Amino acid sequence: MHRRNTNNTLEEKLKDHYHKRDFTPKPATVSKLGMLFTASLIFILFFESLYTLLPGIYSEVSENGKVVSRTGHFGEGYWLAFFVLLVTCVEVTWNWWRVYYDKPNWVTKELKEEHFGQTIETPAGWKHCPTCQLDAPPRSHHCNFCGHCILKRDQHCFFTSSCVGLYNQRHFVVFCLYGVWGCLMGVYLQLSYLNISYPLSDENFMMYVPPVPLFQLLIGNLSFGSFVVMLHVYVNICIMCVAGFLAAWQLLLIVRGQTSHEAWKMIRAYNAGVYTNITSVFGSPMTSWILLFAPLMLPLELDGVKWNIQGKPEKAN
Repeated sequence: MHRRNTNNTLEEKLKDHYHKRDFTPKPATVSKLGMLFTASLIFILFFESLYTLLPGIYSEVSENGKVVSRTGHFGEGYWLAFFVLLVTCVEVTWNWWRVYYDKPNWVTKELKEEHFGQTIETPAGWKHCPTCQLDAPPRSHHCNFCGHCILKRDQHCFFTSSCVGLYNQRHFVVFCLYGVWGCLMGVYLQLSYLNISYPLSDENFMMYVPPVPLFQLLIGNLSFGSFVVMLHVYVNICIMCVAGFLAAWQLLLIVRGQTSHEAWKMIRAYNAGVYTNITSVFGSPMTSWILLFAPLMLPLELDGVKWNIQGKPEKAN
């Protein structure tokens, strides 16, 4: 009798646990999935190009437009394409890591002590964050995904699982630009590879228009490998559009001296002029060009605490 009661109790607990399951996506989980998605795209594009696209494009010998044999060695242009591909993947990954490492953007208690000593009161223009239990400087906002207040917070990027703020905004812009270039190069290589077996002519044009490739695969007119490459073309085009939009949006905000929050609230209080706005993000013109080749942590004139107010500042919230 005692065992039966124990089993019933255990069964009730299991049922109760089953019905109370929470399938709501957690912010940290969603953010990590976005980061994993980005890493997978870089990995797939590199190895697809290395083992499929480049050998398929540069190791073919053709006569009168028809492939007659594989040479077994790489033709002219292979090593140049490989070098550009390698540099692109390295730059995308390096800038992605710089954006991901956003710890310098975190607002800490030491930041207030450094500028105002041991005062308990919230400094003028600052606001108190009830979640972090600390005072944050102007243009800083709390991120529920990161769990921290971020200096000059612009947005939380799911592709990097981090916030875009004062110290990594420049790397985010370069990351998006290289993302556009990487996707564009990927589409070029993929279409060049497909063009060998399915020439881009008026007759075969519909072969590249979805959902025609799926139908061609089902009836046996398209190989599974070519179908996967075509599918990757569509993915690259979508990612290229997203990265291009993000890069253009960030550049517009930088020129206007705003963050996404300030643009949404129509706050123009921190616009110090185009030149000053640009140098406040990318640094000195003498060194900022280095960011295109190496995303180094170059010094910035701003510290994220002191801002020149040109108009009406934002209200504390």
